[in-house]
Amino acid sequence: MKKVLAISCLVVVLTITMAAMASAAADNWRFYLRADDGEGMYGANALTIGVTPTSTDGNYSDQPGSDAADLRFPIASTPSTVKAVEGVFPVGGVGMLWNRDLKSPRAPWGPPIYGGEKVWDLRVAGLTDTSALTPIRLSFLTISSTMLPTASIGGKTVQYWLKMVDNKGVGAAPANGTIWSIPIPAVHLGTAYFTVTLPTLKLSANTEGVFINEGYKMEFYQTPEPSSLMALGAGLMALGGLASRRRRK
Repeated sequence: MKKVLAISCLVVVLTITMAAMASAAADNWRFYLRADDGEGMYGANALTIGVTPTSTDGNYSDQPGSDAADLRFPIASTPSTVKAVEGVFPVGGVGMLWNRDLKSPRAPWGPPIYGGEKVWDLRVAGLTDTSALTPIRLSFLTISSTMLPTASIGGKTVQYWLKMVDNKGVGAAPANGTIWSIPIPAVHLGTAYFTVTLPTLKLSANTEGVFINEGYKMEFYQTPEPSSLMALGAGLMALGGLASRRRRK
């Protein structure tokens, strides 16, 4: 009986340790999503996506009670020749563009769309003077000074996805509903670890509202939620107790 209890306690301790390690990564990770012309040229500043323990999800850097984790996209001062991918948050019923969108690890952003995981609303477009002869290439890149997104929790894979929600009727674009599974590298890389190529979609004007309304609408999302590991720990503890009772009998 003592042996069974010792093994059960060891399993629980290991599970809690794994949970703590996974929680650190799940609570504070980043990556870059950058758009360019496929040759590494004519790209706006990269969009930073991730989570941070200090984020409050809903207060932004130019709003009262600001969330310093987020950063607005300066479209007014951005060269009109670039291709860009930006985050969107529905402020004031219209929306605002963000160049850095970090969410809270404690709660999903908005209603659960895919079962409660975190969802980032994105827009992708070329500004008014961008070349239609070159594509828009979306590149996923790691940030060496930050933690990588969580790849697994307790042996259960955490998935990351990119979805085309509205291709704006561009004939050669991926169909609405197209989903890409985004891998997570085990180490920081100096080059893109995943790319998606889209036909160039040019805006009719370089304003925030036009970018939001005319750009490709895409979503990046993460599933499952990190809380699944703690449920695993509770299950293992229950199994340990069951084994102990059987041994006594």
